[in-house]
Amino acid sequence: MPRATRPVPQRRPAALPAAGGLLALLALAPPAARPEAADHVNRSPEAHTAVERALAWLAARQNADGSFGREFDTAHVPVATTSLCGLAFLAEGNLPGRGPYGRHVRAAAEYLLACQKHSDQGYIAEPGYGGGSRMHGNGFAVLFLAELLGMTHDSADGPAVRGLREALVRAVRFIERYQTPEGGWNNEPNTAAEEGSVMPTQAQALRAARNAGIKVNRLTIDAAVRYLRHCALDDGGIRYNLETWRTTYALTGAGVASLCFLGEYDLPEVRRGVEFMAGILEGEASNDGWRRRRRGPHQSFETFYATQAFYQAGGPEWIRWWPRLRREILARQNADGSWDDPYCPEMGTAFHTLSLQVPNQVLPIFQR
Repeated sequence: MPRATRPVPQRRPAALPAAGGLLALLALAPPAARPEAADHVNRSPEAHTAVERALAWLAARQNADGSFGREFDTAHVPVATTSLCGLAFLAEGNLPGRGPYGRHVRAAAEYLLACQKHSDQGYIAEPGYGGGSRMHGNGFAVLFLAELLGMTHDSADGPAVRGLREALVRAVRFIERYQTPEGGWNNEPNTAAEEGSVMPTQAQALRAARNAGIKVNRLTIDAAVRYLRHCALDDGGIRYNLETWRTTYALTGAGVASLCFLGEYDLPEVRRGVEFMAGILEGEASNDGWRRRRRGPHQSFETFYATQAFYQAGGPEWIRWWPRLRREILARQNADGSWDDPYCPEMGTAFHTLSLQVPNQVLPIFQR
């Protein structure tokens, strides 16, 4: 049968239970009893060494203004890249005035706070913003600054943390203001359609802000949970948006992680989602698809959110697949400590470094 006339499989969204189960508690607290993986699964001397090498490489790449990334990168998005690099330093306990990379954290925070001064709407975007995605960048910036606030309690000396709380309040209000009526977000404000890769950046930003003591509108949380549940399919996959049936390992990982960020660890969509992801990995492990697909253009994004989805959901999938995923991450690291990325090597290196740091639980957002 020709491709154009091949029937499209009918895949129904997963059924939603009663409306009372839709409301996410704003406290966003994880379940009290969540099984922990054995220490040998979470800890790895090889991963620790890889992280040290990556941080040294990143530190040498920071620009004079505190940002990361180069203008000639395929995706020159310094706000997002700087935020992710700052998070990688934070995840090893580096804070302004503390740790070998404390000054790099301070410089990154100073850069991001300066970027917000150019906006009358509160979002954090580079001066003369001309591309990329404001929602992605602002979400990553809120995540980094909220983690910094939570880890320092806004009490460290110096401009890197002065005014953090006020800046975060404005940036969080921007996220709330530009949520679509359906409950998702797009790359840019004032656009109606949803973009699947934006959801985890906003959900994680809101969770980090709430953890740091910033008020988050409960209606925003409820709408995001409702949207994600409508995107979930019976087979466990989570689709790109409500207008398509397309779903992938990466999109499902982002969706499962988002539900966990929003406090919904025990929804059936979370369990079905990680089982869907594990099924894909099981199939790839038996042929050459594993190594081949894991080198796609969105590999860094996929690795970051899939790792968090498996870890936050817990259960046998994490114990079975994390050692294999970790080996794949380590095998891809370059001799200089970086990871390749078709868009921006600093961003790709930060994503992979953070993935290795997830089970260490130094960042509050990684704790479950």
